[in-house]
Amino acid sequence: NSMIQNEAEMKSFIASHTMYQYIFEKYYNYNREYRIHVTENGAFYTCRKMLKRDTPDNKKWQRHMDNSVWCLESNPLFDKPTNWNTIVADCIKALVALKLDICCFDIKVQSKVDKKGITRVNPEYILLESNSAASFGEVTLEKYLQIIPELLKQKHNG
Repeated sequence: NSMIQNEAEMKSFIASHTMYQYIFEKYYNYNREYRIHVTENGAFYTCRKMLKRDTPDNKKWQRHMDNSVWCLESNPLFDKPTNWNTIVADCIKALVALKLDICCFDIKVQSKVDKKGITRVNPEYILLESNSAASFGEVTLEKYLQIIPELLKQKHNG
């Protein structure tokens, strides 16, 4: 991914690339990013991607394995948004629309508090991407080993 910050950078990019190979999207400067694993029954595992302290400023606009750490929901730094249930419901709608049984979504969310120090009741968010084959750590594997037999049982009985 690349971030194009102004018209001059866009013109330079267009001049040096074959354009049919790229997708452009608006950048949302929401400072929290979560990964929510869902089935039609709801979220079964969630974590927050937090930037490492030593991340250079020019790399802070995206979160990936090189510049992030994973914060589990049990950690106070998880900082669950006030509209969490709505976010999870949208993830489930996306799962259904994609015709998947299990999936996880990366979500970017505004901070809980605005620049004036006022708590946002309904912070804005965007579903960045679906991950039908997300990377697994030990905790993620454990959660999937718990949920997959339940899914198979539901599919067999349904």
